[in-house]
Amino acid sequence: MSNVNPTLQNACVLCDAHQSPMNLSTAYTYQSTYSNRLDLFLDLVSIGFIDYKVKDELLKKIYISQISIDAFYQKRGLGSYLIECLKQEFDSIELFSVNQGLNVFYEKNNFIIDLLKGKQKNTTNYVWNRPLEII
Repeated sequence: MSNVNPTLQNACVLCDAHQSPMNLSTAYTYQSTYSNRLDLFLDLVSIGFIDYKVKDELLKKIYISQISIDAFYQKRGLGSYLIECLKQEFDSIELFSVNQGLNVFYEKNNFIIDLLKGKQKNTTNYVWNRPLEII
């Protein structure tokens, strides 16, 4: 059974391509260590999500298994917005890409190719790590 936080988090207003305001909010659904979700809502209607699993709670490390934005809302920065929400919560994010178009998206969002993982034909492993703060 999933446990949905009743309060929407990270509520904000963004503008679409026509400079019309979009009332966006996100909510985390904690189902288990192996299956979690960050949902994206526009005026309380779900328009996208990221499924992820926690790889290491202590190190705040996750693996993204799926990103989805409704086709009508794609190319508006909403996928990047969801990734930024996760970057605020976690210190390391890993994912696996099988699509050249998505590779461009991940690289635009500061993911780098994970050279420690083996590469298979037409697939790429990516990782993002929070930059270290110098005191």
